[in-house]
Amino acid sequence: MAVVLFRPLPALAVDWETSASISLSEEFNDNVNDTANAKSDLITSLKPTLKLDYAGNRTTASVAYAGSLRQYAFGNRQNEFLNTLEAKASLEAIENLLLAKVSDSNKMVFTDATLGAATEADSTSNQVNQNNLKVGLGLQPASWERTPVSLDVDYMKTTYWDGTGIDKNGQQIVLDVLHSATQLLDIGGDAKVYRQEAADTNLTRISATGVVRFTYAEDCYLYSRVGVMRSVIQGESHEIQPIWSAGLAHVFGRTSLTIDSQAGYIDNPSTIQDTYRTTITANLQRTFERSILTLNAGYVDYSGNDTLQSKQLTVGLKELYSLTPRLNFVLSGSYITNTTSIQTLDRIYGASELHYELPSDYSLSLWFRHKVSNSTTNNANTYHANMVGIGLQKTF
Repeated sequence: MAVVLFRPLPALAVDWETSASISLSEEFNDNVNDTANAKSDLITSLKPTLKLDYAGNRTTASVAYAGSLRQYAFGNRQNEFLNTLEAKASLEAIENLLLAKVSDSNKMVFTDATLGAATEADSTSNQVNQNNLKVGLGLQPASWERTPVSLDVDYMKTTYWDGTGIDKNGQQIVLDVLHSATQLLDIGGDAKVYRQEAADTNLTRISATGVVRFTYAEDCYLYSRVGVMRSVIQGESHEIQPIWSAGLAHVFGRTSLTIDSQAGYIDNPSTIQDTYRTTITANLQRTFERSILTLNAGYVDYSGNDTLQSKQLTVGLKELYSLTPRLNFVLSGSYITNTTSIQTLDRIYGASELHYELPSDYSLSLWFRHKVSNSTTNNANTYHANMVGIGLQKTF
């Protein structure tokens, strides 16, 4: 929900929170390009991070940055400098009425969005640098104590710096209403008009949704946002699709369960039009005396006018175990299968890591990662990769 609530701070009040770290690591990878023709390399990585939160009298800002400078000793892959950024800022231009907002995000994503989210074990050989810029104004023409109303006008731009993705420009107007019916029940809705331009193709989407959230116990709630979206392409062809976001979160003792289902459009670097995605995921977490166990499962369906339909099934687990107050062991694994009319692609990931806290805010990590990719029809997508590394980090 796009409702922005602003509570002015006392005059001249300023609050800063900062944290940073830098790490140096050495990793051997026996297949740096994730190909059937495996080539190994020794990778030296320098990774700085910075997190900043600022709250002023009428201004707020936050920055989360992580960089990765990678040098490949054997030359089997070009050196890389990767940047991950999440930044946003807002200015209350007119007190309790008009808010100016800007946000920017930068990350590496798969060139084909139907592969899902990339992991640390994936080579960037089939990924692209995605930058999302959003600038807008938020108007709160009538915000009552229990019923905030907002009207947002935004400009968005998605850019792929290396040119392998399809850039997109967009503008949207969003009207959002939320009403606190009781301390436990919130109801509301929104209406949105969105226009996108990409590769000389114009697209207009109009949507409306209703939302309900019910909190039935501490940290336990149900939520549902359901609606429809009408898409018009080049002012000619059109389609109507359901959109939703619904789920629950439940905590019972040391165990927590979350179930989530969503349907809507996501950006796909390799397509002019966005890809329609339907998901259902479940996450179960159990906290023991010295460990935390997490189990997850999910199903995703991708489709679209210029997207090859793909069905994805994922199962995974992660175990965090405290061997000593300073020494932690992490074991994780996942299985992902993608099925299309062309091929079935199976991916298996496994990882283990030791993390030791040293004095003076230093920490030492040792890890091993394994990946298997198997395609029923494409030999280029059939391979395996192993990674072993050591890293030293300093936190400030």
